[in-house]
Amino acid sequence: MASEVTVSKDKSELTLTDLEPGTEYTISVIAERGRQQSLESTVDAFTGFRPITQLHFSRVTSSSVNITWNDPSPPADRLILTYSPKDKKETKEVMLDPTKRHAALSGLQPSTEYIMSLVAVHGFVSSEAIVGSVTTEIDPPKNLTIVNVTTESVTVHWAPPIAPFDHYKISCKSDQAMDHPKNLIAINITPTETLLKWDPPGVEAENYVIVLTHDSVAGETILVDRTEQEYKLINLLPSTSYKVTMYAINGPVTSRTIYANFTTLLDPPSNLTASEVTRRSALLSWFPPVAEIENYIMTYRSPDGSRKELIVDAEDTWIRLEGLSENTEYTVRLQAAQDAVRSGFISTIFTTGGRVFMNPQDCAQHLINGDNLSGIYTISLNGDLSQRVQVYCDMTTDGGGWIVFQRRQNGLTDFFRKWADYRIGFGNLEDEFWLGLDNMHKITSQGRYELWIDMRDGQETAYAYYDKFSIGDARSLYKLRIGEYNGTAGDSLSYHQGRPFSTKDRDNDVAVTNCAMSYKGAWWYKNCHRTNLNGKYGESRHSQGINWYHWKGHEFSIPFVEMKMRPYNHRNSLGRKRRSVQL
Repeated sequence: MASEVTVSKDKSELTLTDLEPGTEYTISVIAERGRQQSLESTVDAFTGFRPITQLHFSRVTSSSVNITWNDPSPPADRLILTYSPKDKKETKEVMLDPTKRHAALSGLQPSTEYIMSLVAVHGFVSSEAIVGSVTTEIDPPKNLTIVNVTTESVTVHWAPPIAPFDHYKISCKSDQAMDHPKNLIAINITPTETLLKWDPPGVEAENYVIVLTHDSVAGETILVDRTEQEYKLINLLPSTSYKVTMYAINGPVTSRTIYANFTTLLDPPSNLTASEVTRRSALLSWFPPVAEIENYIMTYRSPDGSRKELIVDAEDTWIRLEGLSENTEYTVRLQAAQDAVRSGFISTIFTTGGRVFMNPQDCAQHLINGDNLSGIYTISLNGDLSQRVQVYCDMTTDGGGWIVFQRRQNGLTDFFRKWADYRIGFGNLEDEFWLGLDNMHKITSQGRYELWIDMRDGQETAYAYYDKFSIGDARSLYKLRIGEYNGTAGDSLSYHQGRPFSTKDRDNDVAVTNCAMSYKGAWWYKNCHRTNLNGKYGESRHSQGINWYHWKGHEFSIPFVEMKMRPYNHRNSLGRKRRSVQL
């Protein structure tokens, strides 16, 4: 990625932000006067690694705890876990598998607060430590025995817990004291969830108690309301055998315990992505599953029916497919395997033939792909095929690559509409239309965008350009954010900086009156406007038409207006050579 920043002559330092972690950058500084430029001074800089940022503790017992964390970036060579009791100097250190995102720690002291820190090591460089604390549970009494049994009494002996405690609670019941739930089963099992179902006891219970264990590690105890006959277990570990213990309670009385066993499914890999696609090859990468696996099974096929299957080692998270056919769409499926068990599959689609962007997320990427005619195209927000949007692309103005999100040209489309219409959009992409605030927010959330507004009155034209453009989300009422102005129309939009959107049925302006109702439009009104590009077409009455104050004033309705946006770095990306990254 390349970018340029202009710095005033009175400064001698600048902090560069939004860089990629673990990446080497070349930084050049050039002094300029008019069209003259000095020789450049360069320096190489290497950004640090993004550390682990979350440390979670679960399934805490008197002697063990499960620890989970998110992956550092880039993946670590080693993970070092250090832990010690809070009030003691004794410290232990454990090396963890860097390919995993969870670990079980045992041999802990009961009722003790532990301070734990996790460090990711990349070669000889260590990340910042992420620190957390967890307190183990009180250990239970041990060696419970019964002696001196008579017809009316027994004597109970036990060994006390190690941890400090206040008192014991002893309960006893007859095996016949209460009916128990029946037919406990686990259904709808996935890698991380299952649904427990049971039949209620003959006598109504007060509550049900469910205890979940796996690998001899006691899990949480779950209290379920008496009216329920099913319970969904979530956040389970994939490919893991669980034992469910369940009983009913009614005050101090408990029923007999029932049991069920189930094994979660093997979880699939995730985020299968095709990159570095050429005419004859493609790089496929993915994130590994949580469960341990033996290998991956990858299949890919083309529309003509040809199909190939590959076995990929469990340690690999990428593979380059070679010898592909040109200009061909391929469907790739990937699943994990352990012994005879296979996970569900994930899939992705890519097309060979030299296209740079397989799923263009804006008109600029369509243009780079070679689509150089203005017209209607489909974009995929953030490259996600499930978020496709049809847009009109202007491929000629100032180098092209613009997403047109508003056009006024003949007055055939009514723009004096309600909030719901402006959210989802309306009109005809080849005529007059509004793309929709939701779409505009999603598009500008993909990165930094710039704004271009074309205005025309017969042969007379003007434009306004802003080097930043973004629309907030629905919670912010789609607030407008713009950058520095340039152009020939004059700066009428900066007056509306930071304003929420208003319509005739959603008055979000600061004026006493409803600006949208008064001026027959919908806009980022303030008190009320310097520009009203969604005003009434052809209306010359003061401030009610399609106005741009600094060009034609408030008493002239502009016959043609087009608002459009594109990525700010589009000019650079046209000539930039993509950097190749081996995953």
